[in-house]
Amino acid sequence: MSEKALRAILIGVVVVVAAWAASALLGRRGDRGPAASSALQATLAGVHEGGVTWVRVLNGKDTVELRRSGGRWLVDGWPTDSDAVASFWTAVDSARVTELASRNPAHQADLGVKGPGSIEVAFRRRSGDSVRVLLGRAGPYYPSAYARVPGSDEVWILSGDLRRQASRPVEEWRDRTMVRVDTGAVRTIIVARGDTTMTLARTDSAWTVNGHPASPKTVRGLLDGLAELQAGGFAPDTVRPGAPTRSVVALGAGSDTLAALRFSARQPSGFWATLRGDSVVYRVPSYRVDAVTPTHGLLQPER
Repeated sequence: MSEKALRAILIGVVVVVAAWAASALLGRRGDRGPAASSALQATLAGVHEGGVTWVRVLNGKDTVELRRSGGRWLVDGWPTDSDAVASFWTAVDSARVTELASRNPAHQADLGVKGPGSIEVAFRRRSGDSVRVLLGRAGPYYPSAYARVPGSDEVWILSGDLRRQASRPVEEWRDRTMVRVDTGAVRTIIVARGDTTMTLARTDSAWTVNGHPASPKTVRGLLDGLAELQAGGFAPDTVRPGAPTRSVVALGAGSDTLAALRFSARQPSGFWATLRGDSVVYRVPSYRVDAVTPTHGLLQPER
């Protein structure tokens, strides 16, 4: 066989192999790429905050229910943390279907999209219909998760943070803000610790405690604490706080009550706390309670 003929054969083989490789690559890309017609893609495309009135998350034995009420979201009937809600909807909006992981139903449990390990997120749209998404294990890259629509055998890789956001326990959805006080309007603060009561009064130039000059640093810390006091969490429904061991009341002009808090039953992680006129029992870290109920010694000016 001549050299010219051999070269032609080799070129032909290279062309055939290259064509086969390109076809295989395109086939894999077509199978793994985002499918605009997939049930998961269609479900997510039809979900956005403005078009949803209700969200239910089933995460193992826990159920979290978000409902729109009066222009805001409630979680199991409680006010929500606006940042938590915003993060959740950002995760919904940014979720993208990227690659097909499996069409084999036998693999669904392993990928976490079937059985007790899955997280079900249901959305009820303003039109009245509901759609559901099943989230499974974390995906092969961060952040991502395996996901599918109930009734479909296709399991896709879903990029984004939706799985982590949907995994929040109820406590992390709730608004932990106990009080927000305009500290410029505060004229009197009454702090009680056990049998000791201290009255702080604002004068034209400074604060006094029981008629004597008060430590500016300690008063500033007290006011900063009252400006926005955040709880660390909430007490279980079975907890009934005992008699308060500390309290703080902030009064404005005309003795208007701006805040009234009671702290009791010191726990390893803080105190149980209640607000006047509020049935919620909060858990507040000790350092935050100490800031708004300082000792008489700390209220004395440094000498």
